[in-house]
Amino acid sequence: MAGQLAHNGLHAVLLAGSLSLCGSVAARDLTRLPIPEQEHDPLYVDQASIQRSGNVVRFRYVLDVPTLGPMSANGQYELKGYHSNEFDAVIDCARQTMSVESITAYAGVGATGAVTSRYWPTASERAPRTVVLKKGATWGYLYRTLCGPDTR
Repeated sequence: MAGQLAHNGLHAVLLAGSLSLCGSVAARDLTRLPIPEQEHDPLYVDQASIQRSGNVVRFRYVLDVPTLGPMSANGQYELKGYHSNEFDAVIDCARQTMSVESITAYAGVGATGAVTSRYWPTASERAPRTVVLKKGATWGYLYRTLCGPDTR
């Protein structure tokens, strides 16, 4: 009987842990930005992560990046698929600046699959940088999405 209770207790702990893991994945709400494929790789904002305080927006975004194979004889790389990078970032809409606080790389698209690496930028790398509002600029697309097209 004691063995059965211990087994049931362990099962309950494992189940709770599984639900906790599912909950963290379910909490992500990725919305793909409507950017033409020829302009930019797939870019998403995690709507569930957005926190606003005045002109400052803290959020998470995901960028799917190509996995390239060897270069062919004609100088082109073979596209083997995509993996993704997830960024925790801060935009100051009034100052038109952005900084990245952490980066997590995933084996799959849309921040799925195994975590392959994590990086925490140094203080100088985290310093806010001016957002460039030009075609193809990741931060420009994020700025317009989170701060609005008429901002600055």
